[in-house]
Amino acid sequence: MRDFSADYRWLSINTATVRKQGDFTAIVEACARYEIRAVSPWRDQVAAVGLDRAVRAVRDAKHPVVWVCDPMHANGFVAGGHKTRHFDAIMGELEGFFTACRAERVWPGGVHLEYTGEDVTECLGGSEELAVEQLDHRYETLCDPRLNARQALDLAFRLAELMRR
Repeated sequence: MRDFSADYRWLSINTATVRKQGDFTAIVEACARYEIRAVSPWRDQVAAVGLDRAVRAVRDAKHPVVWVCDPMHANGFVAGGHKTRHFDAIMGELEGFFTACRAERVWPGGVHLEYTGEDVTECLGGSEELAVEQLDHRYETLCDPRLNARQALDLAFRLAELMRR
């Protein structure tokens, strides 16, 4: 087993554990100063400084990073007695992610989505404009609401367009 006390540069800082030490950019700068190679930011900390500023801080500190967007988890709400998400909010977050990555010249490395090939009614919106009144029709998830097959396909095509820009 590696002795990390001898080479702390292999440590990874979860920014939530040191949030009282400063804002996100201050934490990234400290990690660069002490040659800590991995930073795991929390969504609220990135949002507090802005995605573009967070990307710039990590890039300027020369931290190796994979920028991944998870538009599913912060966009949940309750409607009609069901936990749901809206397709437009998911797409809006993806568009903002790609815009920030392009502006800061970093590669958008991944997207986390929750979807199914089934014809469920768990997320609102999309090309079929699923409404709150329709959530009861096939709300089947036992955990988090998923995009249905049509919504996932719509998102895939729009995501491909974002990648081409």
